[in-house]
Amino acid sequence: MGALDGFYSTWNKARETFGQGAPTDGSQFDQSRSLTQMKAAVEAAAPDDRWQGSGANAYAAANKEHAQVYQKLADLDQKMAAEVKNAANVVSAGRTNLDNAKSWVEGMANSLPATSQQDRERKLIPIAREGINRVDNIVKTATADMMGIKGRVTGFKTEYDAIKNSIRFASGAKEGGLPDIFNPEEKKDEDKKKPELNSKNGKDDGAALRDPLTRAMLPSDYHDRLIEATTLSPEQLADLAEGKDVVVGADRMAYLYQLSQAFNGMSPEEIKAATAELPPDERQALAQGLAIVSNDNALSGVPNTEGVTDATRDNFVPAAGSLANLPDGMYDELTRNDRVVYDTPSYPNAPTQMHMNGVGAMQDVADIMKPAAPGYLNGSEATRSMLDAASQYSAADMRAHDTGGIIANTDAHGPLKNALADVINAAGNDHVDVHDIVTGPYGDKFLDSLVNQSWGDQSSKVGTAFNWMDDAPNNHINSETGNKIGHYMADRAADLRSADGGIWYGHPWAESNPGLAQAMAEGISPYLTEFAGGGPSMRLDHPGVEAFANGRQLQDLFSVFDLSPESAITLNEAAKSQYSDIIMAATDADGINGNQLEIAGRLQNAMVDGAGIAESVEQSDDFGLFKKSLSLTLANVPYAGQALALADIWHDIQKEHAIPPYVYTEETASKGTGTLAFQSDILNGLLSNHPEIAQSPELSPYINNGHVEIAESARTQAGSVFSEWFRGTGPNYGVDFTKWTEERSLGYNDDW
Repeated sequence: MGALDGFYSTWNKARETFGQGAPTDGSQFDQSRSLTQMKAAVEAAAPDDRWQGSGANAYAAANKEHAQVYQKLADLDQKMAAEVKNAANVVSAGRTNLDNAKSWVEGMANSLPATSQQDRERKLIPIAREGINRVDNIVKTATADMMGIKGRVTGFKTEYDAIKNSIRFASGAKEGGLPDIFNPEEKKDEDKKKPELNSKNGKDDGAALRDPLTRAMLPSDYHDRLIEATTLSPEQLADLAEGKDVVVGADRMAYLYQLSQAFNGMSPEEIKAATAELPPDERQALAQGLAIVSNDNALSGVPNTEGVTDATRDNFVPAAGSLANLPDGMYDELTRNDRVVYDTPSYPNAPTQMHMNGVGAMQDVADIMKPAAPGYLNGSEATRSMLDAASQYSAADMRAHDTGGIIANTDAHGPLKNALADVINAAGNDHVDVHDIVTGPYGDKFLDSLVNQSWGDQSSKVGTAFNWMDDAPNNHINSETGNKIGHYMADRAADLRSADGGIWYGHPWAESNPGLAQAMAEGISPYLTEFAGGGPSMRLDHPGVEAFANGRQLQDLFSVFDLSPESAITLNEAAKSQYSDIIMAATDADGINGNQLEIAGRLQNAMVDGAGIAESVEQSDDFGLFKKSLSLTLANVPYAGQALALADIWHDIQKEHAIPPYVYTEETASKGTGTLAFQSDILNGLLSNHPEIAQSPELSPYINNGHVEIAESARTQAGSVFSEWFRGTGPNYGVDFTKWTEERSLGYNDDW
């Protein structure tokens, strides 16, 4: 590539933005002469001496007002024509200046003395650079001039509104005034036209998005088309979220294909830069459009088995979304096969040079796609490729760390982990493809590349790929992903708890990746009861969630997340809530269903023994924060005695030699006596079905608004009262407390 090739490429693109043919000079817009004549005619109709009185005076005033309106309209017409002429002058000047810049470059190149080709190319470089700089300044000046014209024309609308609102007698005008020629959307509903989506408009609107000068010269209706084409209905988004096919229409797909192709010839970095100044709603629309046109679940409704050809390129309608429909620069980056390459060492024992290619470009793609509204990225092949790329880069980075003797080189914008976290943060909103990847044949490999990394303060961004699994647990995409994550983390618990050096630099996984741990804990939280063996008999039907094989697996799951305060609180709070729900549900008219009390015991046991397993992990310097946070969660879990009262734990935590919460959980769970919390959960369930219980003289001091509330100072007395009530009155409501306690205790083991 010669030194001048870059200049000519830049010049040609700039010249295209100034269009072809003679620009309109605005004369046809100037109707001021006709308006002035109409003003004169109105003035001539003023009443003379033959008509006297109040009626004549009112008519004269209105007549004068109308004459003034015609004058003001004539003035505005002249101003509008002048601005159109100004725009034409900007175009003409831009073309002339570009021609001059080209002539200057060619003249300078021709003036160079004869020399070798290599020396000539070297001397052409500063000439080409100056030529590109001149072209850039020409375009910037023209753009600024056009934006100024656009601002003044917008000001004319304000003047026109003032005239319109001042007219009292104009027939047929809005509120007695003039019709609004600046706002066609104010026409009657039957006169409104839906934005027309077709290949030509898609191509034109794409040119407007990529180039501010073109955008300044286009009518504003491109915006309406853009929003119309890139906005799906809630029903369509819901279907995409479930991985279903959605027919978006041939017109929309034709428009979006040409909109996308308008960015051909630009790298992701150039597309990002060109669209950076767009209004937020247009950046969002572009991201959504690219997501739709690259989504193989988005169908046009038109079968097309031949693909695009030179003959059909300008009006091509894809049968479905695809990576191939994206701008060629984005497509090339998303499909590259040289992401990670290794150089052969140049001498024995020399370090291997590893090159991660395209990381920066993937960041640029992420920035382009990130503005899309929730739901639009589901199923996009673009975000699928971004997830695959981030996984590949992360795995290579860990290999370099684990293997040694490898020097990693990358083109990332900033630190590598930050770059990859940004990509995952954007692509992780594609829940459908996260699901398809992690539940697919290479799911473990993908998860290894993310989970085995030490993300540190970037881990919350990575967590975006998993924190959604609890949002709609009846959606198989969510529940099947949550099931995979739960089993994956439990199966690798020993490694994830390890603090013996290794990949997490001497800390357990959850402590090194607190944001990711929190996101995963949140994501799997609705499925804990099913992990413990619950199912349809307990009104749970989350598709694809499988029970763990035994109690130790469930304990392992809790132990992994118990090693970070945030994830510990999230998971244990969810388990505590589901435990209470199971106990209260057993008081319904249907009574106990199957082994639901045993399942409650399994949850309780997993929380207690999981904390005990976590206790064995070497504690880091800031582990005290975890102790306090986990104690807040476990303090009121219904274990075997009152030693778990929040006040007691909090008091001991503040001591100089604080006892970890695991000690409380293990000791009190082994006592085998009934707990006040267990009794309270049963009573709360009974109160919802038998509110008259609140009137019982012995119980009423401990019930407020139909719910058990016990002051700390009254816990001992309440325990005695509740135990007596369950022995004497509980059976009348179907509660054999001793039997319930025994059934719950069946869950206190490692083998189910």
